[in-house]
This record gives sequence, C-alpha cells and structure tokens, in this order.
Amino acid sequence: MTTVVEAWARERPDLDLDAIAVAGVDDAMTAPTANVTRLLSALNEKQLGTLDGLLQAPVRALEPQA
Repeated sequence: MTTVVEAWARERPDLDLDAIAVAGVDDAMTAPTANVTRLLSALNEKQLGTLDGLLQAPVRALEPQA
C-alpha cells in the first residue's frame, strides 16, 4: 500500500514533504475529532490514489454523511 507521503513524493517531487507532514499533523491536532476520523477513514479506504484524490480527501471528509 502506498503511503500518503509516497503519493505526494511521486506526484509532486518539488514539494517539501517534511513541511507538509508537519502541517498535516498540526491540522489534525486542531481539527474537530469527527472530521479527522472521517479523513483517516478515507485514507484507510485507499481513496487517495492520485494527488487530486489526496487534495479532495479533506473535502470529502468534511461533507455531511448520509
């Protein structure tokens, strides 16, 4: 299974992955728990095969659940 960081590295080798990882941890620490849980669920379900998928995951995670 490809990790999120590996997906970023493959899609955007120009990005500072250490800074992104730290920012992601900071966001997760300050976001409402339910939103983080849904985001992690999306990650675990492998919905992030591309950079577009990675960028859309937070949007999907914040959408109201049926």
